[in-house]
Amino acid sequence: MSTANSPALSGPTSGGEIAGKAPPPWLALGSTVASESIQALGRRLVPPPAALMTMTVGYQLTSRAISAAAELGLADHLATAPGTVEALAEAVGADAGALARLLRLLELAGIVRHRRDGRIELTRLGAPLRGDHPQSVRDWCRYLGADWHWELWADLDASVRDGRTAYERRFGTDFFSWFGVHPDEAQVFDAAMRSFSSLVDGPVVKACNLRGSRTAVDIAGGSGALLAALLRAHPGLHGTLFDQPAVVERAQADGPLLADDVRSRVAFESGDMFSAVPEGRDAYLMKWILHDWDDERAAAILAGIAAAAPRGSRLLLIEMLIGPGRATGPARQLDMAMLVLTGGHERTGKDFHALLNAAGFEMRAIRRTASPMHVIEGVRR
Repeated sequence: MSTANSPALSGPTSGGEIAGKAPPPWLALGSTVASESIQALGRRLVPPPAALMTMTVGYQLTSRAISAAAELGLADHLATAPGTVEALAEAVGADAGALARLLRLLELAGIVRHRRDGRIELTRLGAPLRGDHPQSVRDWCRYLGADWHWELWADLDASVRDGRTAYERRFGTDFFSWFGVHPDEAQVFDAAMRSFSSLVDGPVVKACNLRGSRTAVDIAGGSGALLAALLRAHPGLHGTLFDQPAVVERAQADGPLLADDVRSRVAFESGDMFSAVPEGRDAYLMKWILHDWDDERAAAILAGIAAAAPRGSRLLLIEMLIGPGRATGPARQLDMAMLVLTGGHERTGKDFHALLNAAGFEMRAIRRTASPMHVIEGVRR
């Protein structure tokens, strides 16, 4: 989402896990298809009532239990060595009996395992729940499990009925305005977005075509993580981070763009992307921005970029895509999240083609990455 910018795989090492090289797109997609096909087969083999009951209680395992583990910091305490339930309970401030029950459920999910000596150890799957893991998803899980986020999903049926977001219905405001007056919750959300970015930015950078570009601007670029990665991949490129004043101020105070190897090639500009964006750049980038908005607002953003972009300049949109039929990927789940949270929606390739064409861009390519994201490339006519 716009406050900051299936995950790349990681491999085992001594003392835990480090980020592995991103798999090629065909392997990432193939793994996802195989996994979902196995799940679909399992559902067909189970009587429908039992399958539906299993699906409806799945949130207790796949979301709430894992979010609780992230909130308690269980993976951080198990990172160096296995421990007993009693020692772990004391370390995280939990009731030993209740924690033992949670650990049994987490073992079923493959997050931890019980050793023969009675101690609990973290698995390869559970390792990214550590805060210090290079591809940590701890903050993402904390955000999804936060009570103020979780309760909004109780409004899904109401949002389907009237098309309004849960924020509008419950709080009388929009998603971004609500975070503007809830700074603690905004920090949790920002951390979740950084967590997501750490998983997708590497594959995205490889798919971004910036050949011949000397200047680029990342619109609503958040902390600047993606822009920093692009500058490292293209030593001759100069980049501008463009976002709201408060966001740019935070990025200038403490962000990835302050690193010694990119700082000299960075500029910071603040403003409102619905009013005007920096002019005259060779490339314009937006990661996970347009999905926050309905078609009218998305068209307004693209029209503003077209007004600022020289003829022949490149537009790179990093978004999820809804595939045809029963195509795999998380875009359909995110589409429901946009319905409940922001009022935007995920789109198909044809949807983006229509938006770009109407704004004055010619679509040149859609590139799949070794992550859930696609890079949609257009050129200013």
